[in-house]
Amino acid sequence: MPFLLAPAGNIEALKVAIEAGADEVYLGGSSFNARINAKNFSQKELITAGTLCRDNNVRMLITLNTLVSNKDFEAVHEYVTFLEQNVQPFAYIIQDLGLAVSLKRDFPDIVMHASTQMQQHSSGAVGFLKDLGFSRIVLAREISAKNIKSMCKSGIECEVFVHGALCVSMSGGCLMSSMIGRRSGNKGECAQPCRLKYEGKKDYPLSLKDLCLAGHITELIEMDVTSFKIEGRMKSPDYVYTVTSVYRRLIDEKRNATDEEMNLLRKVFSRGGFTDGYFTGKLGASMFGMRSEIDKKLSRSIKAEKLISAPRTLFTDITEKVTPAPLKIPLKDPLKIITPSQQKGFVFRFDCKSPGINVIKKCYEHAVRIDLPVWDIERIDGLEKYAEKISVILPRTIYDSDSSEVRKLLGYAKTAGISQVTVSNVAHLNICQGFYTHGDYSLNVINSETLALMEDLSFSSVMVSPEISPKYFNFSPLAKEYIVYGRLPLMQTENCILKNIGVYCRENCSVKLIDRTKAEFPVKREYKHRNIIYNSVPIYLADKIKELKRSGVGLYTLLFIDEYENEREFDKLLSLCLEKGPAPFSYTRGYYK
Repeated sequence: MPFLLAPAGNIEALKVAIEAGADEVYLGGSSFNARINAKNFSQKELITAGTLCRDNNVRMLITLNTLVSNKDFEAVHEYVTFLEQNVQPFAYIIQDLGLAVSLKRDFPDIVMHASTQMQQHSSGAVGFLKDLGFSRIVLAREISAKNIKSMCKSGIECEVFVHGALCVSMSGGCLMSSMIGRRSGNKGECAQPCRLKYEGKKDYPLSLKDLCLAGHITELIEMDVTSFKIEGRMKSPDYVYTVTSVYRRLIDEKRNATDEEMNLLRKVFSRGGFTDGYFTGKLGASMFGMRSEIDKKLSRSIKAEKLISAPRTLFTDITEKVTPAPLKIPLKDPLKIITPSQQKGFVFRFDCKSPGINVIKKCYEHAVRIDLPVWDIERIDGLEKYAEKISVILPRTIYDSDSSEVRKLLGYAKTAGISQVTVSNVAHLNICQGFYTHGDYSLNVINSETLALMEDLSFSSVMVSPEISPKYFNFSPLAKEYIVYGRLPLMQTENCILKNIGVYCRENCSVKLIDRTKAEFPVKREYKHRNIIYNSVPIYLADKIKELKRSGVGLYTLLFIDEYENEREFDKLLSLCLEKGPAPFSYTRGYYK
């Protein structure tokens, strides 16, 4: 039977989660967790919480599910030392790969779960994560039933979100709050720009309804899901108790929710109802919704509901630590990399759509590398002539159900003479044999430990996260890349935002989201009809290349999404960046300073 994992944003929520029948609870301290604005737990409360969980045979999972900068490593290690000595949590939920390696090295007996923020959509990284010491993966919330089933057969514990808030952005890949408001979702500070109004036919085109899989409990049990997770560390104890008690009963009785139980769940919290669209694969406008005054009124009435307690009946100690696997760092293969000395200069990157052969020819004269989307190269005639410098960009998200098609696309690239591939997730490395690999920005390289791990994985180069200045990495021998021009990708969405706002979605069509400040965010169609939302203004650092060189950056990426459609405009941009002059347009410096 699966475990039931409940949220606890404070000590009151923890108590009612235990009372309602949770097998596991997840909670965070005052820092290094993705719900930093929850009340969270002081050190004294963490000690109390540890005792409560042990006395009630409930597993405590501690959230360390944010990216961690070099300067914060010492504080994280002090925090974990305190927890190991005084709280004894069952496991830690971790996003940052570098942090995982560092903690496992110093605390070899800890149990680690890979956060949904680690963007795990497929079984490709299972072996790698197990070698790092992970025993469980928290699956991305946008994964379908078919792919959940595949993941559950991959040889690692799988945790699945069954209830609560959904991000419209792919899990762990949102930069929107960070880039427009300096509040990073990867640091637990998300300002929720997806819940704001935008101009157009729909006021809230990015706001998803809450997830509810109470109608699919029997399917999930049959898939052998390890743990059913409820979102809600920002929610009230009434919410935690109600939702946990409903799911406790469904699991114990091995059945799906009744209409009455669904109504109860809606009352406690919903955004115009629920969605199971990701699970069923039925995407579309019906998945979107906002919290109305009626929803809020229903929630205020929930305190008057008579809730039936569902006590747990366990006969074994589930808080007993499992035997952790030892840390195994991959060995770098020098034969699989392009040396840093061969990678100095400009990278021309074309997201979502490849340019014409004339533009590619111009880039070839000035580039050390040209990045083109792998799903859009077959239509380009004469590509073979320039294959030496081309790297194909893999889709940001590749489910197990996508892997065979992506392999075919890579096969075509290899036939065309292309030998390089740009990878956005360590899970994709297993389909890139025979290619030199470059790490994309979405690997979230934000500290030296993660950078060292990428080197061990035989990446030829790695793009430093746009959420940090590259000056912190000047000691690494790995070829480093940084975006010096272009609109940064802020979100990738599984749902087509274009369709949701009523745009007739043709191949390669695009639209702009306009926010309350009149800023315009381009939306482009990506692989499998997914969308990418780009920043309203480009980053510009081409005039800072000398400084970037001193930081050890040798690859300077120019990211184009639509400027190349007008060759004259493309030529102007190209000249500007090559000459490293001041920009004559509005721009941002991002996190460079």
